[in-house]
Amino acid sequence: ADRRTAALLPALFQEMFGDPVDNPRGWPTHPVSSFVAELQGGRNVNPAGASEATGRFRVLKISAVTWGEYRPDESKPVPADYEPPSSHFVRAGDLLFSRANTTELVAATSYVFETPPNLLLPDKLWRFVWQQPRTIEPLFVWWLFQAGSVRRELGQRATGTGGSMKNISKPKVMTLEVPVPPLPLQTDFARRVAEIRALEAAQAASRQRLEALFQSLLHRAFNGEL
Repeated sequence: ADRRTAALLPALFQEMFGDPVDNPRGWPTHPVSSFVAELQGGRNVNPAGASEATGRFRVLKISAVTWGEYRPDESKPVPADYEPPSSHFVRAGDLLFSRANTTELVAATSYVFETPPNLLLPDKLWRFVWQQPRTIEPLFVWWLFQAGSVRRELGQRATGTGGSMKNISKPKVMTLEVPVPPLPLQTDFARRVAEIRALEAAQAASRQRLEALFQSLLHRAFNGEL
């Protein structure tokens, strides 16, 4: 059930919009700069050393977005005396983008549905700041940037002398031409994303109940109560 649910969103995006690079529906294309005002990054903060007192803040690692799902536990503590600017805090509703990684993983994008309040952006992760008034649905952009053809295009725009780490510049992201379907269709896609995530949450709760039942039965079996 989990595998089938995980396959729903990519299939839904493909069904509603087609491949973004091939653009079989003939949607009008626009540069990313037409709907993104800024790509806002954080700061490279050295993590607290073993002998240092750690503060209440933590800074995200690149791996927090690498696999397309936001992972707030992929973070490291910063020194206790570091006071971050308000613009560096990760917020619910953010769309985060990895500007540096291997060729295959650079440009990974994750949507923040919820997050602890003490997490900070590093310099290698950018937040999409939308043009106002907003003319795009962030959840559509999330899956647009996860499409394999778009990832390959962004990977080709990344530069670097070594084979292990590539970087992509803001201008090369902002000038990327992408198809932009009508906003009502994007909104309908976002509604379906929310429904599928609710289904995933229900399945996760079911897994927890089953695990609790199994552990209870196991305990009773070893105590001769069955």
